[in-house]
Amino acid sequence: MFQWLKERFAQNPAVAQPPEPVVVMICDGPVDAALYQSQLQDAGIPSALMGADSASMFGMQSGLLADVRIVVPHEFADAAIALLADSIDNDYRDDDNEESSDTGDTDDSADV
Repeated sequence: MFQWLKERFAQNPAVAQPPEPVVVMICDGPVDAALYQSQLQDAGIPSALMGADSASMFGMQSGLLADVRIVVPHEFADAAIALLADSIDNDYRDDDNEESSDTGDTDDSADV
C-alpha cells in the first residue's frame, strides 16, 4: 500500500506555496491596530489583524496579552512598512500637550 502512495505522489510535482504573510507591525492593542490597518486599506494594501479577537474577547486593551500583529501579503510588505513608518514619524496626537508646555506659562499659584 505504501508503495502505491509513493508512486502516486511521485507522479505529481509539488505545488509551490505562496510566500508567508509578513508581520509589518505589532501594536499595543486592538484600537491602535485598527487605526493603522485603516491607513493600509486606504492606500490599497490588503492586511489582516492577528490577535485582535482574543485581546478583545478577554478585555485586554493594553499589555503583553493585548499585542495585535498587522500582517500583509509578502508583495506588499515594503510599501506597508514605508507607509506605517511615515505614519509613526508624523504622529500628531501629542502635539496639543507639547504646545501647552512650550508656551512658557508656569503656574505661580504654588508660591502662596
